[in-house]
Amino acid sequence: MSGVGLASGINTDQLITQLLAIERRPITRIESKIKSRQNQLAFYQDLRSRLDTLRSAVSSIKSLTSFSSIEATTSDDDLVGISATGTAQTGSHTIKVAQLATNEITVSQGFDSNFAEIGTGTFRITVGGEDHDIEVNATNNTLQGLRDAINGLDAGVTASIINDGGASPYRLVVSADETGTENAHSVSLVGWSGQTVDFTDGAGGTPGQAAQNALFTFDGISVTKSTNEVDDLLDGVTLFLKDDSEPNTVVNLKLSSNVSKVKENIQKFVDAYNDVRTYLKDKLATSDMRGDFTFSQIQSELGNIVAAGTPNADGLYTTLSQIGVTHQSGKLTINDTALTDALEDHFDDVIALFASKGNTSNQYVSYVSATANTSSGSYAVDITGTGASFGGTIGGYAANVYSGNYLIGAEGTPVEGLMIKFTGTSAGDYGTVDYSVGLMEQFERRLNGYLNGSTSLLSEKENRINSVIDDFRDQVEAKERRLEKTEAQLRAKFTRMEQVVQQLQVSQGALTALGNTRLFY
Repeated sequence: MSGVGLASGINTDQLITQLLAIERRPITRIESKIKSRQNQLAFYQDLRSRLDTLRSAVSSIKSLTSFSSIEATTSDDDLVGISATGTAQTGSHTIKVAQLATNEITVSQGFDSNFAEIGTGTFRITVGGEDHDIEVNATNNTLQGLRDAINGLDAGVTASIINDGGASPYRLVVSADETGTENAHSVSLVGWSGQTVDFTDGAGGTPGQAAQNALFTFDGISVTKSTNEVDDLLDGVTLFLKDDSEPNTVVNLKLSSNVSKVKENIQKFVDAYNDVRTYLKDKLATSDMRGDFTFSQIQSELGNIVAAGTPNADGLYTTLSQIGVTHQSGKLTINDTALTDALEDHFDDVIALFASKGNTSNQYVSYVSATANTSSGSYAVDITGTGASFGGTIGGYAANVYSGNYLIGAEGTPVEGLMIKFTGTSAGDYGTVDYSVGLMEQFERRLNGYLNGSTSLLSEKENRINSVIDDFRDQVEAKERRLEKTEAQLRAKFTRMEQVVQQLQVSQGALTALGNTRLFY
């Protein structure tokens, strides 16, 4: 029988296996802990995916633009596009585009080189009726020098040099930055001597393009605009004129309520929130996650955001329950009738609950933007200087000056990142700027803290779990090495025992033989 000592008759292999099994128990316990930690890691990775889905749902109802109460559609987006904000009114309209607005483009005659020498004198470019003069002299009297001088005017035009591949291929091209006849430009040479620079604007088939206004018929009314992006025809509506090749084609525009889309996005948020809450609850009931602090922390913090709502919201609603979204047994439920009524009757108040918003109390101060580090609150605005010495405080905290007349809340203060614009002319107190962190902004900030970067809550937790697993594996490897030594020692001991037994058996045989011999005497 394999493993049975020939001398002792003991099954040494079986005995060693049993002894090693006892010695292996600590390793088995550690391997069980490794499996538990691996399960935890898988749970955290699964939670990360669910939290990211929640963050996407939050993003869809986080900003003012995502809450447009009007859905704008066009029957032919190739001809006319349309967008609308919450101030637009529902209704249907028609439009026919006869002519698109174009910008003025003037083109010079050709030159042999972009460094070709031109004459000297005053190069006058008139834009929108305003003259802009360039003194051309020996320092800049080349085609390239004139181009650079025009671009340095900041006159609403841009100059460039093109190579048309002809005999004298280099042409100076001056393009208006804006469309419409009010932005047309012309060129004249005053007191000029030497090589002239002559421009054409497309008239009579010459190179270039004349400025023209957009012409279209809207609801039967003839309309002229200087741009193809028309945002001053209907309140809250922007039209995008794209093609005038079909002047007799009627494009139908429709502005309808977008409440159903907003409700759909709120439902997605509720579903994602409930999925996370259910997952946390279920996993906390398992042996691997029972009592896990981080899971419990996330569960508590998400619930607290819902419960707290948006206390500084500038509207009727400060909590979800007021619009029919209630928290029951850790999950959100929607009362469709209540939510629909809130959206249809008090849409702007619903926006104020969900989206971050800033307002000012003084006409010379306007809210511009805020960051993820800005806290809700009402902050006094004090302008301490104007003009070249412009400065001020927001909420009593010294603010940074930006671009002449903007103030930005300083880092490390409650108003960090809060930007306002000042249009007044004298120093003094200018009321307050009120900022409310919307409910979805609160969720996004918290979720970013859970998910973003190597120092996020989940990343640090996953790193700790991986570190524990590595430590356990090191312990297993160390114990396995000791176990191998123990096995070797046991086998050596049993081998020596077999040898001793065998020797004793030989001695016993000799003694027995000797005794038997004496009996014959």
